[in-house]
Amino acid sequence: MYDSTCDVVIWQYECEHRMCARHILINWSQNWRGIERRKKFWACARATCEAHFIYNINALSKLGTCIVEALITYNKEK
Repeated sequence: MYDSTCDVVIWQYECEHRMCARHILINWSQNWRGIERRKKFWACARATCEAHFIYNINALSKLGTCIVEALITYNKEK
C-alpha cells in the first residue's frame, strides 16, 4: 500500500500545464500494460475528491511494484 499520499495529491494538482490524462496513460502504459491497470488509472484520473483518489491510488499500487512511483515521477509538463 502506498503511504505517501501527499506526493500523489501534489502530483495531481500542482502543475500549471498538465498533459491530458489520455496522453499520460499512453506514455505510461508503454512500461505498465494491462486492462486492469488502465481501469485503475482512469479511476484515479476521474476521482472527484481526495478520498476517492487515495483509495484508487492504493488499489493501483497493488497491481505492481513501484507502479505508483513510476506514475508520480512521470513528466507531466511538456
